[in-house]
Amino acid sequence: MPHAQQVKRRLFFALLPEFHLRQQLAQSAQQLAAGGRFVPARNLHMTLFFLGATSYAQQLCAERAAASVTARPFTMKISRFGVFKRAGVLWLAPQTAPQALFDLQNALLSALRRDCPYLAALTQPNKPFVPHITVRRKLRHKPKGSIPITSWWVDGFCLLESTHEEGMLIYRVLKQWPFKIAPVRE
Repeated sequence: MPHAQQVKRRLFFALLPEFHLRQQLAQSAQQLAAGGRFVPARNLHMTLFFLGATSYAQQLCAERAAASVTARPFTMKISRFGVFKRAGVLWLAPQTAPQALFDLQNALLSALRRDCPYLAALTQPNKPFVPHITVRRKLRHKPKGSIPITSWWVDGFCLLESTHEEGMLIYRVLKQWPFKIAPVRE
């Protein structure tokens, strides 16, 4: 077996809704008649940054960078759906993503670039951040219907590992970071 330092794992940073909220989002997706394969509620998340194949040393570096990120909790209202046609993916998203979400993603990316510039994912061309939650794959036809507005209180982010167990795709939480700055009282 290869040395633990050489094993590469598929990792990514994400926002992970509370389980009851993931169930609500899955129910919203079921209301959209689109065919295809549902993403199980346990796997629903919003990717902040995909690291890809990551060694243990790179993981530790990425975790140190993530620990330096500061952000305020915020609310996001998931209220619309759309399709990535080429990928055959149905997604849910906020009508207008809060600036705090973009600030968080930028802070994380800046910390990774500062502390871990050798990460392969950082050498790829920049793609714009498109906040979304993938809810179906391999769509067969255009979705129809509407979804209820779902309010999501975001107060931290996590590092997830994409793995297979008993033939099922599983996203396992490796580490979580609660936000360090209190919300602004309105």
